Amino acid sequence: MVKPVSFPQAKNNPHAEKITSHFGGLKYEFASLPAATSFVFLCFTNRCGSNYLAELIASSGQYNAAGEVLNWETVIDHSERRGFASFQQYFEFLVRHLRKSERVFIKTAVPHLDLIARSGILDQIMPRSSFVLIERADKLAQAISFALAFATGKFTSLMSGSKSPEEVEFSATHIDNIISNLAEQYKEFDIFFGRNGIVPFVLVYEQLIAEPSLHINAMARHLGLPAISVNQDAVRIKRQSGEINLQWRERYLNQ
Repeated sequence: MVKPVSFPQAKNNPHAEKITSHFGGLKYEFASLPAATSFVFLCFTNRCGSNYLAELIASSGQYNAAGEVLNWETVIDHSERRGFASFQQYFEFLVRHLRKSERVFIKTAVPHLDLIARSGILDQIMPRSSFVLIERADKLAQAISFALAFATGKFTSLMSGSKSPEEVEFSATHIDNIISNLAEQYKEFDIFFGRNGIVPFVLVYEQLIAEPSLHINAMARHLGLPAISVNQDAVRIKRQSGEINLQWRERYLNQ
């Protein structure tokens, strides 16, 4: 018998709410998944460097590029186009679609863990799952980056955005709220890991960008994977931080 996973029940979870509404409910049942497939969840908060991490892992061609494939927009879009009648059917498709090896990488924020736990899938795959947590040491820089990305609509360097960072109005209160929200999310991750006896591999963004291959292969060893040949030329994501980020930091600290 599978031991139920203790999971973070997100207070505000549009992913679970909209997916539940789309399918007319979110049944607790297992999906039909290949027995040999195992999972690596890249646990993230916004603007922590998770897209860069995902591209580094995929750059060798050995593994899939982990994306935010559990966002409600993505789930509903694929389900409507392919006629899926349940979230479990979507997850089955997801694994088939992503799988390049016996290890599948998936990005998960706290609401995503809540979603797959409610569906029963997390209980099903927990014995064959590993967790990587990427964290940005400089929370102020992360909060400023998030505020600018949210206001401009440019969440990665690959997006065009709706306005320039120079057009965004500075708000110290908004930055305060983002920092508090980030702290709450990491708290939820820690509770989830602790209550389930999980020891995640922790990556620090600032260290990762300084020595990508070193830290990616330390992660690989932790996961029991062969060495990953990082190909920097295949990494499309570029750092977005610029002069506005520095100006906002100075304004925030000197208020």
